[in-house]
Amino acid sequence: MCIAYTHACPFTVQKKNSADVDVLIALFQNGPQVVQESLKIPGSEIHLLYKSSQASGYRSIVRMQLTHDRIPDTLTHVHVGVQIEGSLHVKTYEADPNLRHIFAWNKRNVFKQKVYGIAMARISIGYEHATCRGIVWETRTVKLQGFDVDISDIGGWGLDIHHHYNFHEGILQKGDGATIHLKEFPRIVRGVLGDGQQRTLMCRDHCNGLSKNGQLLTPVALASGPDGSLFVGDFNLIRRITTNGSIFTILQLDTTRVSYQYYLSVSPADGQLYISDSEKHKILKIVSLENVEDPSSNYDVIVGSGQRCIPGDEQNCGDGGPAIEARLSHPKGLAIAADRTMYIADGTNIRAVDPKGTIHTLIGHHGHQNRWSPVPCRGAARAMQVQLQWPTALALNPLDGSLYFVDDRLVLKLTSDMKVKVIAGIPLHCNEDHMAGLNRTTPVEEPLGTVLAMAFGPNGDLYVADTNSKRINTIKVIESSTGFMKQFAGKIDSGSQECDCQGKTLNYSRRKPSNGTVGGMGQNPSGIDRSTGVPDNGSPFCVCQHANDTNNGRKDYPDASASFSGAPGSNNGATGETILSSSIRFLSISAIAVAQDGVINVADQGKLISRA
Repeated sequence: MCIAYTHACPFTVQKKNSADVDVLIALFQNGPQVVQESLKIPGSEIHLLYKSSQASGYRSIVRMQLTHDRIPDTLTHVHVGVQIEGSLHVKTYEADPNLRHIFAWNKRNVFKQKVYGIAMARISIGYEHATCRGIVWETRTVKLQGFDVDISDIGGWGLDIHHHYNFHEGILQKGDGATIHLKEFPRIVRGVLGDGQQRTLMCRDHCNGLSKNGQLLTPVALASGPDGSLFVGDFNLIRRITTNGSIFTILQLDTTRVSYQYYLSVSPADGQLYISDSEKHKILKIVSLENVEDPSSNYDVIVGSGQRCIPGDEQNCGDGGPAIEARLSHPKGLAIAADRTMYIADGTNIRAVDPKGTIHTLIGHHGHQNRWSPVPCRGAARAMQVQLQWPTALALNPLDGSLYFVDDRLVLKLTSDMKVKVIAGIPLHCNEDHMAGLNRTTPVEEPLGTVLAMAFGPNGDLYVADTNSKRINTIKVIESSTGFMKQFAGKIDSGSQECDCQGKTLNYSRRKPSNGTVGGMGQNPSGIDRSTGVPDNGSPFCVCQHANDTNNGRKDYPDASASFSGAPGSNNGATGETILSSSIRFLSISAIAVAQDGVINVADQGKLISRA
């Protein structure tokens, strides 16, 4: 397999049809080159089998192409570092065109012990430029095959009827030489919380207890804790699902709110939960995550004075001063690094609070937005020169700590040398002429719909939820080992999601709180525009016709017999049912979060269900 990326330094402007001088990182991991021989034992149906991959000198190979046939004049050295099973292998090359490196692993850890099954290698490539202060690093992960278990071991041979199952790695070794990786079999989706019916606003009966019996009002945000807990932002409540399946409320928000749009983030340093409060222009920290007596007061203000940041502010909205005294514009996505640095998507800017509590602006400015300065179609741009549209979700790459963020239909990255580049999606101002010079193996060529949510897996895989023009919600993954984007979950149809007017299970007209309003404001937390019959987020809404209806034989409002496959109230939407990830039909994804064990949690606001 191959991955291809370009690094950010040096900062150069590429002209149309100019030669491509960006440096390529490519990893090639060929299929196992194995000699296999099978001999039948006379008088039986048993075969002796030999595989050269089980020989003591056989190694797992990764081939890396580090540079193109043309390289920047400023590039002086290329550094390669491979970390695997506690061992570090380093190599430095002088910069040359078509530079390649081969890493051969002896399948042993740092203590010279054999490693069985699959091992994860972390490969870092560093580019040293004469014009850069430091080395520009790109980090990827790749899986390498360790030793196979000796099943029969008859002088290096085995019997085809002897098999072995490695339950730690989920690997089945068959005697005929085949290896089955059960973890790579079709992914299964199961319900975590919600049954498709809305809970009451105050939720006195269904908020605490077992998550399998719980209901949701409007799932807004998700976050995964280091202990395996899942935090669910459910309209006016922040709820915690523990590893034993119990659920309870840890924070109750003010019922006089208007939007109930917020983001959650867990600090990897101390496991504390943080919330962005866009209406109060503050960042909150949950005081206690268990044994909460009064959920309405279980928070402290960490960032923001409560005053709104207005364009043209003479004090730059508190930049350079204490974060608690800063003025925020519209805080949205949050991300917290291991050193306690907090990143905030604030209005059209990206801001950061350092471990000492001082706030700064990383991308954008606090002046008047008189001129649009988009990201370039290729290469990178200085962070202070980029003007974002409306950044939302933030995420930190666990491999190198770099910041990724969503802006409309793009996934962008802030590099270590403070430059912004496109990771996925195509900028709206870029056409085929602009993209012609791109290496066509990069994920940046893949168009994205409106990006709904984003989260990193523990191995560096980036999961992106988006919706296209046909209102189909899917989850894609940008693999760390290859750099390519591929489909991960969600059913893709040739058309938009269709309504089922034959079912008798769903009543859309009843999808509202039992008290009819929210906090006396007359809001509709299900997000459905009653005048058009379409959810505010663009998801489809069923309107069915019946011959025996009045009003000229039709109904112009959502009918009780309309249902989606897997929609609220249908069998597919049951919490206890499991289905394939390729068959699941998401209605309106509002958030995703990845647990430490790699399980992806998805909040489907349209179906009132949280899945994993």
